[in-house]
Amino acid sequence: MGVKFIFVTLGGQHAAGLGLSKLLEAMAGKQEQGYIALQREEWAAGADYPTKSHHFFSGVPYHHLVGKMYDASRLGQEFVEDLPAEKVV
Repeated sequence: MGVKFIFVTLGGQHAAGLGLSKLLEAMAGKQEQGYIALQREEWAAGADYPTKSHHFFSGVPYHHLVGKMYDASRLGQEFVEDLPAEKVV
């Protein structure tokens, strides 16, 4: 998108509110299909939205690395328990 810094945070708040309102209206009328329509728009050819990967957008890889540096064992696959499917929520 080419944006490096946004000083007018109010614009972001209005954009987020409008986007969420549109999503809720679509879901009220079409249930999960309203959300699917949003995702199709987000993933359309030529679209360049940083939210395509909510993990990257919200900084999950960075927090994962920091957590592992401080020995947060739940963030690494090496500490994952092998649980039966019926015990996984």
